[in-house]
Order: sequence, then structure tokens, then C-alpha cells
Amino acid sequence: MSLFLSPVKTEEFLWGPGPVLHSPTGTDEVLSPRKWGAGPSGLGFYPHGLWVMGLLTSNIWSYAGNNNRNDMSQFLAQYLSRFMTS
Repeated sequence: MSLFLSPVKTEEFLWGPGPVLHSPTGTDEVLSPRKWGAGPSGLGFYPHGLWVMGLLTSNIWSYAGNNNRNDMSQFLAQYLSRFMTS
């Protein structure tokens, strides 16, 4: 889960930093890290005419969980783009 705080008044560029949280809800023994994690997250968003573009980034580090598992460090960078039609 990611939460963002952004300015109330902004020009065309919207942005917001915040935390990202990870809970060990995976059911697959092999794929789930079985760790609790947290870290920083950020979002930049630019609606311009018919285009909407943005970037979401976050990094999660584990801080608790199953001691038999390796520590977790996951980075995410996801671009957002869309052409809006009327």
C-alpha cells in the first residue's frame, strides 16, 4: 500500500512523497518473502492537453518476519501514460 501527500495548490505538475508498506500475505511458499517491509515512495504526474504522463517509484526494505528467509529489498519504477480522447 502506498500513501501520498501532495500540495493542495499546484500548477500543472502534481507530485507527492509518502510511505509504502508491505505485509506478508503471500500464500505460495516459494514466491512469498514472508517479511514485513516499508520504505519511501513518490509520484510525479503531468496532465498536459490530451496526454497524461507520470512516474511512480518506491523501495521496500524488510524489517521483520520469517528469520529463515532472506532480507527483502524491492525497487519499483513504473511509468504512467495515457492519451485521453473526448
